[in-house]
This record gives sequence, structure tokens and C-alpha cells, in this order.
Amino acid sequence: MAAQPRPDREHRYDEGDDTGYDEDRRTYDEADPGFALHEVDEPVGTPAVRPEGRNWTTASFILAVVAVFLLPIVAATVGVFVGLAGLRRGDPLARWAIGANVVIVVLSIVAAIAVSVG
Repeated sequence: MAAQPRPDREHRYDEGDDTGYDEDRRTYDEADPGFALHEVDEPVGTPAVRPEGRNWTTASFILAVVAVFLLPIVAATVGVFVGLAGLRRGDPLARWAIGANVVIVVLSIVAAIAVSVG
């Protein structure tokens, strides 16, 4: 059975069959004039692009975790502003980071009120 082209590459067959395929070189034998293959170097599909503001968003999530254990109002408030910086730089995940920090600020205020009253 003849080897098949690699699935991560786009192939266009002009004519013929795959009798000239060389498995070791991942190319086709140029001595076979009846077969032509054009291999594209880029993978098929769209590449994953990391948003520019992802570092800011990551920092905002880290501040949300820190806010749960230490200085909740201060760390979460800073986390909201850091998340806004990530959102402004185009990271849609920053909305979740901002929301997490806002929830922590609200819960911290509610907990502080409940402790001071009771």
C-alpha cells in the first residue's frame, strides 16, 4: 500500500497517482512526470493567535486568587483595573477576570458588614 500524504499539510493533486511518493523525504519523486504535488508549508486552518492583553488578564486572575486569601478589597480592586487594561488591549477573557474581581470585592464588603454587625 502506498503511503498517504501527511494530514497536517494541504495537498493539491494535478494528475496521476501517488506512486512517486518517498516516505523518508516527505516529497514526491520528480522523475515521475505524470504526478505533480504542490505542498503548502503552512498548516491547514487558522493558527491560534494569543491576544495582546492576555498577560494583563492572567495577572488579573492571579490578583483575584490572592484577594481570596489576603487583602481582598485592595487586591481585587487592583485586579479590576488590571483586567480593564487586558480588555482594552483586546483580550475577551478579561471580562471574566473583571467579573471575578468585582464579585470578590462585593463578597468582601458583605462579609465585613456581617462580621461588624454580629
